[in-house]
Amino acid sequence: MRESKIGAICEKILEAGWLIAATVVPLFFNIYSQRVFEPDKLSILRSIALTMVAVWIIKLADEGLHLGKPLTQWLKETPLVIPTLLLAGVYLLSTATSISPRISFWGSYQRLQGTYTTLSYLVIFFMTLLHLKRREQLERLITIVILTSIPISIYGIVQHLGKDPLPWGGDVTKRVASNMGNAIFVAAYLIMVFFLTLERVIQSMGLIVREEGPRGTLEAIAGGVYLFALIVQIMCIFFSQSRGPWVGLLGGLYAFMLIVLVAMRNQAKPGPLTKDELGKAAAFSLISIPVGILPAYGLMAFLRKGFRWLWLSWVFHTILGILFLVVFNLPHTPLDPLKQLPYIGRLGQVFEIGGGTGKVRVLIWEGAVKLILPHQPLWSPTGGYDPLNPLRPLIGYGPLSSSSPTNPYGHQPGDMTH
Repeated sequence: MRESKIGAICEKILEAGWLIAATVVPLFFNIYSQRVFEPDKLSILRSIALTMVAVWIIKLADEGLHLGKPLTQWLKETPLVIPTLLLAGVYLLSTATSISPRISFWGSYQRLQGTYTTLSYLVIFFMTLLHLKRREQLERLITIVILTSIPISIYGIVQHLGKDPLPWGGDVTKRVASNMGNAIFVAAYLIMVFFLTLERVIQSMGLIVREEGPRGTLEAIAGGVYLFALIVQIMCIFFSQSRGPWVGLLGGLYAFMLIVLVAMRNQAKPGPLTKDELGKAAAFSLISIPVGILPAYGLMAFLRKGFRWLWLSWVFHTILGILFLVVFNLPHTPLDPLKQLPYIGRLGQVFEIGGGTGKVRVLIWEGAVKLILPHQPLWSPTGGYDPLNPLRPLIGYGPLSSSSPTNPYGHQPGDMTH
């Protein structure tokens, strides 16, 4: 079907919507507002989502809905559609039966992460899913995401160096917060962008080798920009000192490298590994540790050696890394002195439950378990006893309402989403 002029304009506005969301929301914060970060970011996100819905309705009225295949087939064959619809249903049901429906829907004063905000996320997801149809659109979105991460990463580095011109209430030199206001949030954001950037670096390096003349020069410039983005991203993640994102980054690197090495394996001669190759894989996994693991793999790829067994070395490295992390978190081991070192010592607290944020999480989980087990109905001065108490293990208490039901159990987790 030929696209109308109105439809073409709507398509451009919808693409502008997801590009603006990927750019403005991570970057924006307002030092003149009460909460500075999340409510202000999410107010922008909600406005973008509402605009995209209005534009989509106009396009739908003008052209109708065209999925290219029957709806049932589209739902089955398109990844994440059914799980996302189920998530939306769970949120709506939990909000309708919430002990604090207004807070569950609109969000709390502190973070605004209610059902309305979740539906805004899903609107942008579906608008992108339906209207991102061409490869150049995807490449444009990835480029925007990577470029947006550069000033965010640089700001985190500036904070670590003590050069931040803004007088934040907390110490942002030890654990940087950048544009997100929270060390975990900025690191979690950057580990997602990191792998998009890493793919672009690898892609650019390959093109530089193959291209010559002006085209090769442009690829070299682009590769330099992506490499710079990758460096500042990893620095900001490191300076966040956030254990969860660090572990997530390591897990992501494992999967990324394994996919690359398996792809290299598929280019080599077929057949099972020989005993000699198994020995080489084990020896390489040990020898490469003191010289640098990633540089060693890079050198082997450059020399085009070991394509058949490098993937197995990576599996060995992963096993060694997991063993190191477990031993590092055990008490009274030869690795205890490393726990006193800056930055790396944080990895020795991954399983910490006796204090700090680990203790807070344990208390929250204990309160959640008590709420799942049979207990007396909760009471409030406005609604009396909770009539849905027997169903709460199935339907929950509503988004952002967990601080209320856990009060009788001696702990207030604050602004949670369960």
